[in-house]
Amino acid sequence: MSTHDMHWLAGFLEGEGCFQINRPSGGWSGGGVYISADQVQRFPLDRIVRLCGGRISWQRRIFVWRLYGKPAIGLMMTLYILMSPRRKAQIAAVLSAWKTRGTSNRDKKYCKHGH
Repeated sequence: MSTHDMHWLAGFLEGEGCFQINRPSGGWSGGGVYISADQVQRFPLDRIVRLCGGRISWQRRIFVWRLYGKPAIGLMMTLYILMSPRRKAQIAAVLSAWKTRGTSNRDKKYCKHGH
């Protein structure tokens, strides 16, 4: 990703992005960390997919882009320095919750069946 693209992405997500972590009732599972952005026009979301991946869906008359799990964590860490204090606080809270969550699959080398 070029510096220009990174700055464009940071600016876009500063205004339109959402940095979150799901807290399922049954404990931590899967890729609960995600970044999302909603738009009426699909074009900027297509550009985000080309730059960093993720998926676009159609929900309630708007396009929604989401990036989950480790790619979302990596993008948060990459863009952190370019974000406003408010967004930095959101990203820090998500990363802190991700680092300290109870049941974690991210450090396991094998599944419970030995794979």
